[in-house]
Amino acid sequence: RDERCGWMGDALVFAQMACFNMNMDRFFTKWLVDIRDAQARDGRFPDFAPQPYDSDMRFSGVPSWGDAGVFVPWDVYVNYADKRILEENFEAIERWLTYIGTQSPEYLWTGNRGNDYGDWLNGDLVKMEGWPENKATIPKEVLATAFYARSSQLASRMATVLGKQDRAKHYSDLHEKIRDAYFKAYVNDEKQVKGNTQSGYALSLYYNLVPDEDRAALAKHMVEAVEEYNHHISTGFQTTKMLMTELTDSGNVETAYQLLLNRELPSWGYMIDHGATTMWERWDGYVEGRGFQDPGMNSFCHYSFGAVGEWIYKQIVGIAPDPNQPGFKHIRMEPHPGGGLTWAKVSLDTVRGTVVSDWRIEGKAFIWKVRVPVGSAATLSIPATENQTVTESGKKIDASETIGKSKDRVICRVLSG
Repeated sequence: RDERCGWMGDALVFAQMACFNMNMDRFFTKWLVDIRDAQARDGRFPDFAPQPYDSDMRFSGVPSWGDAGVFVPWDVYVNYADKRILEENFEAIERWLTYIGTQSPEYLWTGNRGNDYGDWLNGDLVKMEGWPENKATIPKEVLATAFYARSSQLASRMATVLGKQDRAKHYSDLHEKIRDAYFKAYVNDEKQVKGNTQSGYALSLYYNLVPDEDRAALAKHMVEAVEEYNHHISTGFQTTKMLMTELTDSGNVETAYQLLLNRELPSWGYMIDHGATTMWERWDGYVEGRGFQDPGMNSFCHYSFGAVGEWIYKQIVGIAPDPNQPGFKHIRMEPHPGGGLTWAKVSLDTVRGTVVSDWRIEGKAFIWKVRVPVGSAATLSIPATENQTVTESGKKIDASETIGKSKDRVICRVLSG
C-alpha cells in the first residue's frame, strides 16, 4: 500500500465496531481535533486527518468521508455518554452542513462533492471471470444525499442533547425535507432505488429514507439484488454492514448468514481460506489463478469490511447501546440465531461494567444467559413464538413481566444482574 492516511470514510463505517473492540473515547476525541484543524474555511471536512495539504484546495468535501466529522462524535457519545464530544464538535458540524446546503439545490446533493469516492471498492471493482462489471455501484448522488440526510438527523439529535432546541428543530426540518426529496427523486413507482443495487436498497432502508409502507417492497428488491449475484455480496465500504443489517431486520436472516458464511469470492470466508489473518482492503485482493490486485492499492490489513463485526455484535449475539440512554445505561439485546450456528457469546466491557450475552441452542430450546451491569437496564427481545413457553431461572415468565410480543418475539425488560 502506498500511503497510510487516516481516511475518514473508513472510520465512519467502523467507529461503532471500534468502540465495541477497544476503549476509543480518548483516541477519537484527539482525532476529531485533527479533523477540525483540517476543516476548510467554507466548512468542508477533509477526506483524511491529519491533513498535510491545504484543505481549501484539495482532498475535502466528500460525501461519507466528510460526514465522519458528524458520525464519529455521535458514536463516541452513544458509547461513552461523553457530552463534551458533542459540545466540542457541534460548531464544525454546523459549518459542514451549511456547506453541503450550498451544493444541494432542492435538497439533493448534486453539486460539488470533491473526489466523490462513492460506495468505495464495491463489486464493480472486483476483477474475476464471469463476475458482473456494472451492476453494483449506487449512483453517487444517491449515496451523497442519503448521508446528507443522516448527518442532518444526527445534528438535530446532538442539538437536543445540548439543549439547543432551535437548532434541533432546524435540523429536524432539514432532515425531513431531504428525506422527502430523496424518495421523490430516487425511488420510482415500482419502489426501485435508482441504480437497482444491493447498496441502494440497504442504504435507503438503513437510514429510513422511505415511508414505512414501502419498506417491505424495498426489502424484496434488496433480496432480489442479492439473488442476481447468485447470493454473493456486491456492496462496498459504506454499505456492507447496512446490507447485513437490513436483511436481518426485514426477516431475511438466513440470506444474511449465507453471505457471512460464504467461502466463495467475494466473501470474508474467501479471505480466510486464502491466508488472511487481518481484513483485506479489496474483496479480490488475491484471486486464485489470477494473483494479486494492483499493488499500488491492495492492503491486506484494512478494517473497513470488518465493519460487519458491528452486525455480529448487535444481531448475532445481540448487544447494542441505546442512543436515547447513552453509555449503556440502557442496553438493547436482540439476538438472531441462524445459519446453522448453535451458540454465540460476547462479554463486553462498557463504561458501566460488563455486559454478557451468551446463547445456545439445545434441541428445540433456545437458552440465553445475560448479564447487565449495576445501574443499567436492558430490553431483551427473545426469539420465541406466541405458542412457545418462555422461562426465567426455571420459572415461566408472567404476562405482566413482558412489555411486548410479536409472532416470533417476546420482549422483556430486565435490571442489573
